[in-house]
Amino acid sequence: MTEYNTETRPNVDLVPQPVYHIPSREPRGFAKLFQALGLIVLCDLIAGTASLILGEFGFDYTVTHYVVAIPCYILALFIIKGRSLITPRTGTLKTSWRIAWWLLTISVVLLLFDLISLASSDGLVLADDWLGRFGFTLIVCLGSSVTEEIAFRGLLLGGFLAIFGRTRKGIVIATVVTSVLFGLAHVVPLEDTGSIAYVQAALKALETAMFSLLLCVIVLETKSILGTITLHFFFNFCALVGSMLFTNTEFEVSYIDTGDFADAVLGTYVMLIVLQLPFVIRAIKVLRVTAVANRGAFWHYAPVASVAGGTSSTPEQINAASSVSPAYPAYPSNPAPASPAYPVYPTGAVDPTALDFSGYPDDTPGTTHYAAENTQRMNDGRPPLPLN
Repeated sequence: MTEYNTETRPNVDLVPQPVYHIPSREPRGFAKLFQALGLIVLCDLIAGTASLILGEFGFDYTVTHYVVAIPCYILALFIIKGRSLITPRTGTLKTSWRIAWWLLTISVVLLLFDLISLASSDGLVLADDWLGRFGFTLIVCLGSSVTEEIAFRGLLLGGFLAIFGRTRKGIVIATVVTSVLFGLAHVVPLEDTGSIAYVQAALKALETAMFSLLLCVIVLETKSILGTITLHFFFNFCALVGSMLFTNTEFEVSYIDTGDFADAVLGTYVMLIVLQLPFVIRAIKVLRVTAVANRGAFWHYAPVASVAGGTSSTPEQINAASSVSPAYPAYPSNPAPASPAYPVYPTGAVDPTALDFSGYPDDTPGTTHYAAENTQRMNDGRPPLPLN
C-alpha cells in the first residue's frame, strides 16, 4: 500500500512512501470470556461426573475428581490457545517467589503454629496410615492448585483481560473482579445460616480475595501461571500437612463453623486478613507500573502484510514486505536504498555544520554546490539529490 507525503508547506515534493501494515485479526473480548466460562463449567462437569461414576466402584471421590480435572483444565488452555500460560520460561519461578516472599513466610509460620498446637495437645505422633495420608495430601494440594490457577488466574483472568486489558484501569478491574469471584467460590453455596456463618463467610471471602490479588499480579508480571501454581501448592500444603500427618481425623474442607470453634475460626480469618495486608500493598505497587495494554494470553494477532498490489498472509509475502525496512537510512553518508520509493526523512531545520558530506562530489551537474543544495533539501523535508 502506498501513501503520499502531502505536507502543506510550499515547494515540497510529493513523494510516495511505502507503508507496510500488519493488521490484526483480533477476537472479540466477550467471546473469549464466554469461551473461558464455558470451559470451566465443562471441566467441572466432566470431573464431577467421572468422580460419581468411579465412586460407585470404590474410588475416592476427591482423588478421582482431581485426577480427571487436571488434564481437562490443561486441555482447556490448549483449546482456548492459552498454552503460553503453562510454557516454562526462564526466571518465572524466581520472579513469582520474589514478589510473594511474604506469602511463603506466612505459610511457614502457620505450619509451625499448627505443629506447636498439635504438640501441646496430643503430641506429635504420626497417624496410623501416615504415608497414605501424605500421598492424599499431595494429590489434594496439587489438584486444587492446578485446577484453581487454570480456572481463575488462567481462564477467567485471561477472559477479563481480553475485554478490559486495553487500559491500566481495565487491568485493575479484571484483577479485582477475578479475585472477588475467587473469594466467593470458597464460600458459595453457604450451607450454614445465621449471623456467625455470614460473618465467617464474608471474612473468608475477603481473605481469599486478597490471596488471589497477589497471585493475579504475579500472572500479569510473568505471563505464566506456573509460579502461582507452586505458590498455591506450598500454601495449601503448609495448611494441611500438619493435621493430616499427626491426627487420624478424616479430610474435610469446611470454611464455616458455627459450633464450639466458631470464635476460633473468626479469629483465624481476622489474623489472616491482617497478615495478608502486604499482599494488597504489593499488588497496588505492581499494578501501578505494570505494562499497558495487557490483553491476556488468549489475545492473539494474525499478521497480514499489506503490500502494494494486494494483501496476503503467506509467509513468503510477509517476509518480502518485511525485507524493506521502514527505518531511516544513515543520511547522508549512505545513499537512499533501492526501494519502491524514498523513505520519509526527518523534517525541520538542519545544522549544515553537523552534517558529514564526505564521499559526495563537491559539484553536481545542475547545482553550484551539491552539499549546500542537499542541506537545503533536508531543511525543506525533501529527499536528497541522486549521486549521479
